[in-house]
Amino acid sequence: MRKLTAMILASTLALGVGAANAAETTAAPVANGNGNGNGMGMMHHPDMNHQNGMMQKKGNRHGGMGMLAGIQLTPEQRQQIRDIRQQFHKAHPMPQMMDNFKQMQQLITSDKFDEAAARAHIEANNKVRNDVAVERMKMEHQIYSLLTPAQKQQVNQNFEKRVQVMMERQGKLNQSQQ
Repeated sequence: MRKLTAMILASTLALGVGAANAAETTAAPVANGNGNGNGMGMMHHPDMNHQNGMMQKKGNRHGGMGMLAGIQLTPEQRQQIRDIRQQFHKAHPMPQMMDNFKQMQQLITSDKFDEAAARAHIEANNKVRNDVAVERMKMEHQIYSLLTPAQKQQVNQNFEKRVQVMMERQGKLNQSQQ
């Protein structure tokens, strides 16, 4: 069950980060990609994996784009995705997450560990995380709904590839732990 939960959370995060990064892409689509015929587009050049913001140091494993990697979006789609993403972030402000983190830190650094308080904090935090995960999935569904059938097919192929990579990594991890 933990593996399934971890996989669901990982895919949700990957898709969410990808949607967020893709929504901020402002380059117009080019008819044949980036000029080399691979259809990747200017912002998807293999040398451009580092995005501004949170992913600046490493990008992510999927070229910084998550579910929309390699998808040619119209300017209208990009604007709609940006609007959806902004609505999501307005509804889920960062200060609440920081408050949860500070409360956890206080429990860890207190003179005496209060297990009951720690459990209560974890339960409350998990509820918030679950609620945010559901809302993120709704946001991703809205974004997915904006795509054309061909774009949806590419997103589904990208997702299957990511699942396969995750399964292979999990298999290698399990083998190395034995």
